[in-house]
Amino acid sequence: MEKTRRRWAIALAAALPLALIAGCQCGDPPPDAAPDAAPTAASDAQGSIPTPLPASAVPIKTRLDPEQQAAADALEGKIARGAFPWADRNAARNAPIFLTMAAVDKNPALTAAALEAMSRCWTSTPGEPEKRIVDEDFRAVVRARLSHADPAVLGRAIEAATLAISGEQPDPALVAALARIATEHEAPAARQSAALALCRARDFQKDPAVTAALLKALDDDEDRVVSVALLHLRPSAYDLGSPGDFAARARALMEHADPGVRAAAMMLAAALFRSAMADPSAPTPQAEPPADDPGDAARLDAERLDAERLDAERLDAERLGSAIEARLSDPHPHVRSRAAAALALMGRKSSIHKMILLINDRAPDGYTSKGGRLLTGEDASVVHAGSGWQRVNGAALEALVLLSYDMGERRFGAAVPAPAKREEALVEAVDRARRWYQENRAALPPG
Repeated sequence: MEKTRRRWAIALAAALPLALIAGCQCGDPPPDAAPDAAPTAASDAQGSIPTPLPASAVPIKTRLDPEQQAAADALEGKIARGAFPWADRNAARNAPIFLTMAAVDKNPALTAAALEAMSRCWTSTPGEPEKRIVDEDFRAVVRARLSHADPAVLGRAIEAATLAISGEQPDPALVAALARIATEHEAPAARQSAALALCRARDFQKDPAVTAALLKALDDDEDRVVSVALLHLRPSAYDLGSPGDFAARARALMEHADPGVRAAAMMLAAALFRSAMADPSAPTPQAEPPADDPGDAARLDAERLDAERLDAERLDAERLGSAIEARLSDPHPHVRSRAAAALALMGRKSSIHKMILLINDRAPDGYTSKGGRLLTGEDASVVHAGSGWQRVNGAALEALVLLSYDMGERRFGAAVPAPAKREEALVEAVDRARRWYQENRAALPPG
């Protein structure tokens, strides 16, 4: 009997029809069930299944055969430090078992471990034979667990949700649930994890529900939530929805107290500016030709509007460039480093005159935003990478490479070598950068 009671939760999907699972979940008997229905072969082999079932049990279509049920019993005793053994949780054959465990929700520790394993042995990408493709059962279980009260279960459910929204057809219900968590959950760790998950959805930058949540995340009180959003928005700046709203918020965050946020905000603002300048589909104002003059008047109006637009763009570029240039002397080395990178991203060649002063700055340029733990217990720190050289002057060298690229034979070159030779190469590259600037400063735009 004790063995049967240990195994009832795992045998649930195999022993009961779907209607019975749903009926037990809501407390009412299934309308089409016979009062004294004979047990199925599976339930007969396992003995009676205790009731009531957990109120949180999720109805699924997946069924475990006797061999899988036996494997589930063995797996249940293998959990260590919140997870199943590596080989077991990465085995596709165990995917239905972990799904059933998470669906039953026998206890939070088992459910969290099952969800963690689901993130490893399932996939949304066809063509991975060693994994099982995400299906409606997977989505249903994860949707339910995103409202779980246990922090570890919620954290693992957010991780598993990433699979269901990264495929070609992201699940709208999961996206909506993650958006609510990212913007409304009381735990900063939950908001951080949900914001990261949203940034991994396919074409997230084009989904209004996701971009609205991420824009709100930029107003979060927790630095690490803001950092996660900024860092993952920048690579998709080229086709980000509501770019004007994000640009305005990024510029405001350039004054943030946290150096990681300041630096990431600069990079996003620069990326959005570059994207806007390079967008061939940007509308050009056109005037309708008057009825009595279909030619010259319309052309002159269009030219005037174009000139006004270009003047506004130049003024906007100057304001942003000047604000970022001011950060070349920021108290924090990571911000100085990313200021050089942002100016290079903007193509602001006139900044070289100020940027060259950083080639004597050997401070390490990485930064880690520390604080707290994720819902699953892991470190919640956010790493902000610096230059490939890992020094502020290395960031200046990389900026010189990019900004001088169109200078033909006079362009500057410096490639980051293997780590063992990095320091020696950095000294040599800095010396060449000094000479390059002296030889070419007259050819550069005034700064």
